[in-house]
Amino acid sequence: PVALDPAQADAGVEQAVGALHDAAAVDGRRPVAITYAADPGKKGLTRTVAAFARVRHPEEVLLVAGLEALPPTIAGTEGVVAVGRLERPVFRALVRSVGTFVIAPRREDYGLVQLEALAEGARVVTTEAPGPYAALPVIRQLWPEQVVGADASDGELGRAIRSALDARPDPAEQLRATAAVEPWAPEQVRQILRERVIPQMLDGRPPS
Repeated sequence: PVALDPAQADAGVEQAVGALHDAAAVDGRRPVAITYAADPGKKGLTRTVAAFARVRHPEEVLLVAGLEALPPTIAGTEGVVAVGRLERPVFRALVRSVGTFVIAPRREDYGLVQLEALAEGARVVTTEAPGPYAALPVIRQLWPEQVVGADASDGELGRAIRSALDARPDPAEQLRATAAVEPWAPEQVRQILRERVIPQMLDGRPPS
């Protein structure tokens, strides 16, 4: 195989992200939030879309990664665009460029995508969820107002989304988000999985 020059790789990622923004920016619209829903049921896509729809401004768009097309039940929702299955560098760069990640999981065993969003300096809005949701304490520590209960209404989740969207970009806050996931570097992640997350998943204990 031919090694790809890092500069070429970065340029390719930048080009891909630009194309995704352009595709969503129809009639003056702009992506303001992104979610991930390779498994729409588990990731609570319908709930995320309903909450976003309640609070979006006419020009605002929610991007849905992980799906080539939206499920029929939400396919006609205004301001929601599926962007397909993305390579990880493209996904992470897209999250970084949009700045707000939203998810309402029915169950969360880990929260890797949320941790990746934090690592990119994005604000994260989430519901609580059953399971050893390892990313949840990190998100709650950074933005308690952006974590709502598992049984929260669409309105409550929508208000948390609106709060994140209306927040002014803060480089110091982005650095705090990135620093918060430092313990989740690959080797530390493997250790936490071995010592805490997997045992809890096996015997049903609540996350510690």
